[in-house]
Amino acid sequence: MILKKIDGLDKPKELLLREFSDGEHQFLHTMGICLMLKDRRTLLLLDEPETHFNPGWRAKFIKVLNDSLTAGGTNNFLKDVILTSHSPFVISDCLPNNVIFFKRNKDNHKIEAKTARELDFNTYGASVEIILDELFDYNQTIGDWSNKELMDITFESLKSEADVDQLKKRLNKLLGESIEKDLVLSKLNRLKFEK
Repeated sequence: MILKKIDGLDKPKELLLREFSDGEHQFLHTMGICLMLKDRRTLLLLDEPETHFNPGWRAKFIKVLNDSLTAGGTNNFLKDVILTSHSPFVISDCLPNNVIFFKRNKDNHKIEAKTARELDFNTYGASVEIILDELFDYNQTIGDWSNKELMDITFESLKSEADVDQLKKRLNKLLGESIEKDLVLSKLNRLKFEK
């Protein structure tokens, strides 16, 4: 049994390890290894260790990893960590000299490795949206399915203020808040019709 503090409950709840989520298993495994090796010279190879984490845990992962590696250690043992990730949260907590980006060269089809510093991109503390745009060539903040709703709008088919108002109401009811929706609404507000 493991005691787990659960929001809304006064006392920790006893749970069997099998009752934990995949993310909780992965977290315990990764941090446990770090704590076990805290007083040893170590090279840690972590392949996307945050895969099953929720966004909050991903945002905290590098700090928690560092804290686990240095917890209670009185000796300054060398700890090298090689970590693969596609998470912009993880990349945002890494210095640009420590972020290596792999990309296929379009001309010779070979994989090239460059640090974010070589790409003239400061990853440390960079916004998740900017990392997605700069390193992953993904420049929207919403999913593709909901974005398709916005991309499918044919502005030429709008013939009157009433059409625009009806579309605005539909978008506000259908879609949550996003930059993409705000840009479409702004464009709709600039449309002019002859009276």
